[in-house]
Amino acid sequence: FVGGQIGSFFIAKALISSPYIQQYNPYEWRMNTLLKVIAIRVARQSIYSLIGSNSTLISPKFGIIIAAYNVVFDALSIYFTAKNKTKKKTNVDYIALGMYGLGCILESGHDFLKSQFKKNPDNKGQLYTSGFGNFLVFPNYTGFWLWHTGRALLSHNIYYTSIVSAFQFYQFHSNGIPKATEYASKKYGQEYTNYRANTYKMIPFVY
Repeated sequence: FVGGQIGSFFIAKALISSPYIQQYNPYEWRMNTLLKVIAIRVARQSIYSLIGSNSTLISPKFGIIIAAYNVVFDALSIYFTAKNKTKKKTNVDYIALGMYGLGCILESGHDFLKSQFKKNPDNKGQLYTSGFGNFLVFPNYTGFWLWHTGRALLSHNIYYTSIVSAFQFYQFHSNGIPKATEYASKKYGQEYTNYRANTYKMIPFVY
């Protein structure tokens, strides 16, 4: 998993420097920022995988799938960001970075706090509803969705950003949430049913 993450970073770095991308004369600050965004993702996911703080056990096969998934979306973001004709920083850039930062905090923060809760023997078999879980059932999903959307928004391409955002949200709505709900319902029973009934899934006051 870690090797795939690191590999995806060097692929992104090589792509940014390639003649194909440089022919668009991309804004250097924005491309460097995008590379840093990718580097943060790589470091964050690798660290949590190594220290066992990620709440999801990742098999080698799934690790390869994640690496390929990251390479595809990194490449798309690099392409559309390079084609952005705005050669100066704008509020859109800061909004994008804000979304990315908030997403990282939600995803990694929730996974870390949940892992610490589970490491305590006194909490064995108990449902974790603290931290960000006070407000959302799936704050890590919200975080993932936000940082993906923020990375896409660096392109300033509303169509690409909308497609990425809708795709990621749909994946959680149609696949991630139903599977997680089925698992937690079997494990925690009525306690989880009550928690889910009184807590928003991913977006406060909306969903």
